[in-house]
Amino acid sequence: MRILDVILVKYTPLGVRGAGLATVISQGTAAILCVMSIRKKYSFLSLKGYKSQIEKEIIFGNLKLGLPVAFQSSIIALGVIIMQFAVNNMGTAAVAAYAVASKIEGMAVEPLRSFGMAMTTFTAQNYGATKHKRILKGVRQCLTISIGMAIALGVMMFFGGKQLTALFVGRGQNEILELSHTFLIIHGFLYILLSFLFVYRFTLQGLGKTAIPTISGVMELVMRVLAAFLLVPSFGFIGASIATPLSWFGALIPSAIAYFIASKQLKGGETQITDFR
Repeated sequence: MRILDVILVKYTPLGVRGAGLATVISQGTAAILCVMSIRKKYSFLSLKGYKSQIEKEIIFGNLKLGLPVAFQSSIIALGVIIMQFAVNNMGTAAVAAYAVASKIEGMAVEPLRSFGMAMTTFTAQNYGATKHKRILKGVRQCLTISIGMAIALGVMMFFGGKQLTALFVGRGQNEILELSHTFLIIHGFLYILLSFLFVYRFTLQGLGKTAIPTISGVMELVMRVLAAFLLVPSFGFIGASIATPLSWFGALIPSAIAYFIASKQLKGGETQITDFR
């Protein structure tokens, strides 16, 4: 999607419509490829010929896990909208820099998010098999890999942030380049927070504990709102750039506490982990 954003926005006259079209094309293509992959390699996932009765327990179990995650995503998106509203009052250059830097960051954090998402499946499988020590070992190893990736991404943002921004706006937009680079440097140095957040949050989801990840999402929203109303008026674009890492820190606090409790229970060999509700 990010590559299509560059192509349709920079090299066509579509402008904002190009960004929207890039999203639709990317998501549509991804959906088609998923269906094709299921039919070709994972036919057992197909619902073709499925005649079994719907089981309420399975439906409610899926809703119990899925709805909190959906709510979490929604409130995080709300925080992003609030921050964008605050940035919109800073002028055209700040708005452009914030938008471009956010897109670049969206690409950068995908590896970190992917490591975290991998822990959901890994944790659920091993929890079901009562291999608790393997979960803890997996978390440690995943954190090591994710932190290494976070450091590499931070270095890339420090040395290549301007070049990445120039792909979107060209090399002549000096003010936008400087503002975007500031945003990327601040975020890049704090990607380690995001590594811990993703691994802990998704591990808790793998344990079937959706309450804390939801609280974590609420904390992200609260931090973004505080930044929008307190930091942005006082520090301008720097305040806006600090807002997202601040939300990571706020979200990490309940996730880290909950994971610490869960890890103690896993070490003790408990078959049921506290629900933290």
